[in-house]
Amino acid sequence: MKLKWLMALLMATCLPWMVQAQLKTLYVARVATTDALKTSLARDHRALQLGRIAEALDAHLITEITRSRKFRMVERSDALEELIKEQELYSSGLVSSRGAEANAMTGAELALFVTIDAFQQTTETAVFSGVQRMKVVFNLSAQMRVVDTTTAEILEVSNVQLEKVDVADVHAGSPRPETRFDKLLPELTRELATKSVRQLIAVTFPPKVIDVDETVVTINAGADLFTVGDRCKIYGKTRTVTDPDTGEVRKIKGRMMGEVKIIDVEVDIAQGELIGNARASVGAMVKPVTQEARK
Repeated sequence: MKLKWLMALLMATCLPWMVQAQLKTLYVARVATTDALKTSLARDHRALQLGRIAEALDAHLITEITRSRKFRMVERSDALEELIKEQELYSSGLVSSRGAEANAMTGAELALFVTIDAFQQTTETAVFSGVQRMKVVFNLSAQMRVVDTTTAEILEVSNVQLEKVDVADVHAGSPRPETRFDKLLPELTRELATKSVRQLIAVTFPPKVIDVDETVVTINAGADLFTVGDRCKIYGKTRTVTDPDTGEVRKIKGRMMGEVKIIDVEVDIAQGELIGNARASVGAMVKPVTQEARK
C-alpha cells in the first residue's frame, strides 16, 4: 500500500516535468510590417491603423501558441534581434556561412517570424430595392517563417491570407454601420493568428497515421490542425539519408501514397477516408494539400 502511494506521489511530481520536457522551446519575434506596406498606408494616413493591426496580431499569436500547450516560449531580447538580422542576411544568399549556428538563440529551439505584407479595406455603398446598403471588405496577408535556431535552417516559409466581408443596411437617423464593421478587424487578426499557429504546429509536429482500418485512417493530430473536409497527402515514413557529395545528413519524406479527406475531428485526433487508390500505413506522414501547394 505504501509502495503504491509512493509511486502515485512520484508520478504526480514528475509528470509536469515530463510534459514540460516534451515541449518545444520557441522564440516569437514581434509582428513586423514590410516597408512597402508602411509607405503605402502612410500616404493614406492609415499608419496608426496598421500599428494597431500588428499589435493585435502579436497578442493573438501569443495567446494561440500558449493555448496549444505544445511550446515553451522564451523572453524577447535585443540580442535575439541581432540574430534575426544575421539569419535574414544568410537567407538572402549574400553570405555562404551560417554564423547563427555559433550564436543560436539561448534556450530556444525554434523561432517564429510573422510579417504583415498586405492590408486592404474597401467600402462600397449601393441601393437595392430602395434600401441603401454598405459593404466592407477587409483583406489581410502575412508572411510566416519558422527557423531552427540551432542550425539557422528555415523550416517553413508560407503566406497566410484572410478576407472578411460584411454588409449592413444604412437607415436615416440610425447609427452608421462603421461601428459594426470595426468588429471585423479583430476577428480577422484572431483568425490569421490561429491559422499561422496551425501551420507552426504542422511544421514542428508533423501529423502521422497511427491506425488504418480498411479505408479509414486515424491521425495523431486534431482540431488544432484539421477541420472536416480538409484534403491531405499521405507520404511514407520519413527517412534519413547522407549526401554523398557533402556528407550532410538529411531527412527526406517517403513516397507519396495518395490523398485522404478528413471526415471527423476531435481535440487531439482526426479520422480521414482514403481517396481513390490511396494507401496508408502506420507511421506515414500526413500533410494538408493547401500546405503542400505553398511549397
